[in-house]
Amino acid sequence: MRMPALAAALAVLALGGCATPAEPPVERALDELAVEQLGGLSGVASVYAVQDGDALDLDVTMVGGVTSEQLVGSAVATREFIVEHADTAGSRAQVSVEAIDHDGDADTLPVTPLLLELYPSMRTTPSEDARQIHRASQLPGVTRVSIIANAISADVGPATDLGPALDGLRELDLWSNGGAVWAEFGRVRIMDVPERLTNDGMRVILQLAIAYPAGQFWLEAPPSGQQWPRLYVDQVDQQQAAEIAATLGDPSMPEPTVTDLAVDFVVSWVDGEGRHDVTGVLGTRVDTAN
Repeated sequence: MRMPALAAALAVLALGGCATPAEPPVERALDELAVEQLGGLSGVASVYAVQDGDALDLDVTMVGGVTSEQLVGSAVATREFIVEHADTAGSRAQVSVEAIDHDGDADTLPVTPLLLELYPSMRTTPSEDARQIHRASQLPGVTRVSIIANAISADVGPATDLGPALDGLRELDLWSNGGAVWAEFGRVRIMDVPERLTNDGMRVILQLAIAYPAGQFWLEAPPSGQQWPRLYVDQVDQQQAAEIAATLGDPSMPEPTVTDLAVDFVVSWVDGEGRHDVTGVLGTRVDTAN
């Protein structure tokens, strides 16, 4: 009587051994996962994600008027996502704010008011960078601010906004090593190095940029290393060049530099005989050359 029961038990075991194993969970594509995990965060307008092998190109766009807390939350989550899922060469991640079309001009590209790179490079931490760049974007006159490859840059509208904007930027930890600021679509380009040029020296340059609205004023400096600035002025006539050079070389101006090393300037004009340069050192002397 026990044999049929034993046979039945063996049959049950045999059937169990032939059962189909459970299917492994299907791995989600990184781009789909990014949209799912980041798209619902507070203040997020859209998520752009493209996967290429193990690498991921990720851009989280925030709504206009995003708060500091919302930006910090998205920056932290975006950085964590890319490090966890695509910490490899070729990956890129950033948080930005929706572009604004200020003037409705079809020939003028909309302005992205804020952009923060989070991968592969990052200035400090995602929360601190986000908090600082948000503060910078709220300064009067600032229309755009970005951190890309640890380089900080900002745009303002008219040159008259440069002074107040730079005063505000220089009060931020974000600007402790300076950065680049542009006005009037690049007519005035300032590479601000606070440990080289004083507020008084900067003020002289900015006042001249306002007083000569046709002139192009570029204060250039290497992005790293010694970063000694040099000022280039052009798009002016001979008389204007002489006036600008005289002001820049006026030895009675307040101390223009932080250290004793000189900041050179070159003021140029072009006539029928070609290009001419007036060279000098800020606040010390003026030399005339062809």
